[in-house]
Amino acid sequence: MGNNKKTSQNPSQVVKIVGIDPALRNTGVVSVDYFDNDIKINYARLIVTESEKIKPKSIDDYKRINFIYTNLKPIIDKHDLIIAEFPIGSQSSRAMVSYAASISMLACFNKPIIPVTPNDIKTYIGIKNASKSDSIKFVRQHYPDFPFILNGNKILNKNEHLADAFIALLAGIKKAGNGPAYQIYFDCFS
Repeated sequence: MGNNKKTSQNPSQVVKIVGIDPALRNTGVVSVDYFDNDIKINYARLIVTESEKIKPKSIDDYKRINFIYTNLKPIIDKHDLIIAEFPIGSQSSRAMVSYAASISMLACFNKPIIPVTPNDIKTYIGIKNASKSDSIKFVRQHYPDFPFILNGNKILNKNEHLADAFIALLAGIKKAGNGPAYQIYFDCFS
């Protein structure tokens, strides 16, 4: 797979893919153009929500989910395919709310989707018990021009969500067969 190389691409054969690491607090989003096993990173974006002291809590959750959806929808609309990390469990009732919000939002976008698990991401980077900082290190090593959020020259910890969104995207491409772009697009219907 390419290292963010620019190639002469026929726009009709390029698949616009969005990688998503969804969550109620920090949703990582990465946009790429994919053609013939080559990836061109367009941008990375972090959608952040903060909890407010609103009762009942469901109103706060609704406002946050609506904010994420409203920000994701125009991005999704410009892409052909979604590859997203799907949560596989939760340790608390609040984590379960984020889990449900993530899956529900992804279900609302009328686009082909390739689901990726946290284990798929760890397998892709080759570290069984990978931490969030391992994800950032992997992306920095293999994609040094990745558009991380910086404070001066320092990469902030919140970049873990962007790194996970990007690695989910890479793992999803591999999961789909790592073939030509059109093959990935159509394979997700089978």
